[in-house]
This record gives sequence, structure tokens and C-alpha cells, in this order.
Amino acid sequence: MKNIETPDKKHLDAIIHDLSEGKYAIPDFQRDFEWNPWDVNELLKSIFENYYIGTLLLWRASKENIDYLSCQPIYGFNKEARIEHIVLDGQQRLSALYYAFFAPDKPFPNRKSKYYYFIKIDQMLAGNYDQAFIYQYESNSIKKLLSNEESQFEQKLFPLKFFGDRGHIWLKWLEKYEKYWQNKLFSDATSEREKIEEIFSSIKNEYYISYIELDREIEVEKVCDIFTRINSTGLDLSIFDLMNALLRPKEIHLKKLWQENSNKFELPDPDKGKIYVLQTMSILKQTYCAPKFLYYLIPGASKPIKLENGKLDKTILIQDQDEFFGLWSQSVEKMLNSLKIISNHSDLGAINPNLIPYPSMLPIFTALNVEKENPVYQDRKTIEEKIRTWYWSSIFTKNYSSAVESQIAKDFIEMKTWFLDDDKVPSVIQDARRIVSNLDLESEENQNSSIYKAIFCILVKKGAKDFITYELPTYTVLEDHHIVPKSWGIKNNVKYINSILNRTPISDVTNKKIMCDNLPNIYLRRMLKNSKNQKDVYELLRTHLISEKAVEFLLKKDFGPEDFKKFLEERKKLIMREIINLVGII
Repeated sequence: MKNIETPDKKHLDAIIHDLSEGKYAIPDFQRDFEWNPWDVNELLKSIFENYYIGTLLLWRASKENIDYLSCQPIYGFNKEARIEHIVLDGQQRLSALYYAFFAPDKPFPNRKSKYYYFIKIDQMLAGNYDQAFIYQYESNSIKKLLSNEESQFEQKLFPLKFFGDRGHIWLKWLEKYEKYWQNKLFSDATSEREKIEEIFSSIKNEYYISYIELDREIEVEKVCDIFTRINSTGLDLSIFDLMNALLRPKEIHLKKLWQENSNKFELPDPDKGKIYVLQTMSILKQTYCAPKFLYYLIPGASKPIKLENGKLDKTILIQDQDEFFGLWSQSVEKMLNSLKIISNHSDLGAINPNLIPYPSMLPIFTALNVEKENPVYQDRKTIEEKIRTWYWSSIFTKNYSSAVESQIAKDFIEMKTWFLDDDKVPSVIQDARRIVSNLDLESEENQNSSIYKAIFCILVKKGAKDFITYELPTYTVLEDHHIVPKSWGIKNNVKYINSILNRTPISDVTNKKIMCDNLPNIYLRRMLKNSKNQKDVYELLRTHLISEKAVEFLLKKDFGPEDFKKFLEERKKLIMREIINLVGII
């Protein structure tokens, strides 16, 4: 079996040599070299202190892959390149090393001037690496320093650009350095030169940089998958950047397509919408949406499939540019419709983007709403009810907290089966029906928790009315407020004062005019007293899933921690009844 990932390492001198030969190329999808001068300095310090600087991800170059990814040399390289590797991860580090060790005739990125890097020899020998490395922008004084070796010797400043010279200039520089200080009658000149040479030689020949090399024959879809897996720890690059580069030869400018639509997506992180659109396209075409499957959205890309007889064949999912544009437009339109459903106060209740329990569910939610339009399904109303049952079940089982792509494929397959056969209830819904009765709602205090958000959405969905007008509120002004004030809970050391069971959607105006940080036995009594019909107050509170029994505890004249506990228990009963209904428990 061919190795597609070969871990290996090279010492720094070999990396420097490869950089000098132009053996590394940067694909078009990579962001530009954009480190700051001090970032380069920190990298140099890390190397000289023998710290690990991460693993490079390299793809063995072929002319086809170089052309396909529109590769360019390292920033500042201006000779004929002898490209051997395409850099998938590590471009900033390699570009930093090239700039520091070769001082190319090019301004530092986003700067007007060139920058030069130096080692303060006395600080390095003293082990003070934080002070040993410095950088300076090009000025008349720096030009003068670089053209005058004796000035460098006198200041004990070693220009790091000498490391990039293959003629061992750095060794000749040290010999002259030793003679200079000998002439100055410095008795330790030879010893100092030997120590410096030992440090430099050790760094160049014994400091190793690890890398993973992908075989040049590896399929592009596997490169997509490997790249995104290794690159999933917070770096800026994503599968979208890679797809953008791969689609450009097809005259499809993915970034431009997204820019035309990005301002329409109201999400906690709107930029993730671009990935969700690609995932939706992939689900609709092939059920799966992991990074390696997104590659098959490229027009003309061949996807291997296994036939019923066990033999392998190939298929093309998207034939041409027009088909891609059509699928993209459909996915954008349907996803925006999905967001309208999710944000509708009377439907799924996420009245602002931050209330969406799991934005990562958006691609499959969209795909299911497209799938329901298939004429094979006769009862559209029942299908819609099933989609919503799946939606709430997925939230309360926390199924979309991790391993999203595999969960999407599993759910999509099971949901399509359930659409046709009522007895084939998806596993996520079965799980929800089994576990919801054991939900610990009292402990749901984190406003970023998916279950916390879901319950808040349920309160909105139930039509929680305004405490002043007794009408449905303006949903854009609703906020998350305590029923029993937080200040009272802190003062009395009450547990669960921030629980979702003690929160409800209320406008800030209502909070200030009605509640005023008072206990409910004050503000609710005032509401009851001022109401022409006290029944209206109880009906209003029920829209907040606060029962008459719960109100009894809130109205206690000497309201205390035990009454608070009983209030939570009573409110939980109504909220649990709603959850049980939403996941379809009969």
C-alpha cells in the first residue's frame, strides 16, 4: 500500500539550502506572507533556543499540481525556482526564515522598507535570548553598518543574512571577528569565536524541522481531507480557501460568489456560512459533506463508486460550470429560507443569531427542507413535522457538538428513510425520547449552552408576552432576564439563580419599569393589583411557562431559598412538557 503521508525531518541547514534553490512553492489559496517583523524575531529565538516550531505539510510537486494550484515562489525569491514541494502548511514560517536568512531586495510585507535581522553576540553567549535577537528597518545607518564589517565586530552584531550564503560567509565573518578582537588585545577572542561557531554549527546541523510529505500522485480530494484535518486547530485557512483555488481553473471564483451573498447570512459567525453552503451542496449531491467529499463538487471531478457487484467505477457529480452555479444558487436560496424558519418567533424561535443552538445543523436542515419537496413524498405536512422533531431531538441529545460531518450523513440517510416509513424512526430521535426526562435543567446556567439556548427559543416560540402591554413583544428588543433577581440570589447564596429555569425573554424597558431588581412578591403583586382582571396576569405568565402553582411560590410574603427551589421545580414541569412534546413522546 502506497504511503500517502511520510513523516520526516530536515536539519536547518538543509532547509536553508532548499530555500536558496527555490524548492518550496506557495499555492494560490494560501494567504500572503503577513507576519510582523517581531513574529520573525520570535521564530528565530525559538530555533536558537531549540524549541519545536511545528510540522510543515508539504505536497511533492508535479508540473500538473503546480499549475493546478497556481503556485508562486516564497516571498522575496527572485531567481529561477527548482520547485520540489508545494507548501500546504508552514508558509509563514518558511517565508520568515527566507526573509531573515537571505534579506531579499523587497520591503517587508505591509511595510515601506526592508528589514534586517541581527544577533547580539554578547547577549547570545550570556544565554539572554530575549535580548540576543533584534531587527532594524533599512536606513542610512543600517546600510552603513552592513557595509562596514569592523562596525559589526565592534558592536558584536552578526547579520543573519550571512546564514543564507552557501559560501560559508558566516565562518569567514567569525574568523575576521576573532582577528579584530585579537588586534584589540582581547584575550578571549579565540575562545569567544569558538563558542559562537559551536552554537551556529549546532543550530544549522542539529536543529531539525519536521515535515509531512504527501506523495505527488495522491488524489487532490485526499489532499483536501489531509489539509483540513491537520489545519483544523484554529489556523485561518480552510477547505473553502482550497476549493477556491481548485475551482479557479474552471472559471469559478468561489470567494466572489460568497462575497455577493455573505451579508445576507445572519449567523453567530457569518463567515462560516461559506462552508455551510458548500456542505449543503455536497449533501444534496452525495449525502456526505466531509472535506474529502467537497472536492467532488468541482465540475468534471471523477468520484470512485462501488457497484452492486463489488467492482469499482467512477461518476461525475457536477458536469460543468453552469451546473455548479445552479447548485450554489439553490443552496444559498434554500439556506436563507432555513434561517428564516429557524429565526421565526412562532416556529423555531431563534430570534437573533446568537440563539441558534447549533449553527452547524444548518446544512442538513436546509438539505432536509429541499428533500421534502421531492414528489415521492405525498404528505408534506407530516414531513415538516418530522424535520422539526429531528431538529429538537438533535439539540437535546447534543448530537452536533462534535463529529458534525459524520452525524450529518447518518441523519440524512435515516431521515429520508423515515420520510417514507413511519416505523423507521431515526436513532437520534429514539435517543432523545429516552434521555429527555433526565435532563438536568436546573444546571443549565451557561448562556452559550445549546440546551440553554433551545429552552429560551421554546419560551419565544410559546409566545411569551410583554409584561407591560400583555401583547406579543417586538422580538428584536427581547433580552434574557432573571425572574427572581440575581442580586437576591447572591445575597442569599442561592444555588441555580442563573439557571434557565429562572430566566425569561423580557425587554430591557420592561425589566426596568416592572421588575426594577425587586422580588416577584413585589412586582407580581403590583401587576395583579393594577390589572382589571387578575386572570390576564396568570395567562400572561403561562406564556412564559410559569404556572399558577409556580406563581404561588413567587408571591410568598417571606419569599426565601426554599420557595425559590419549589418555583424552579414547578417551572421545570411546564418546560419539560414542552420538550417532551417537541421530541414526539406520546
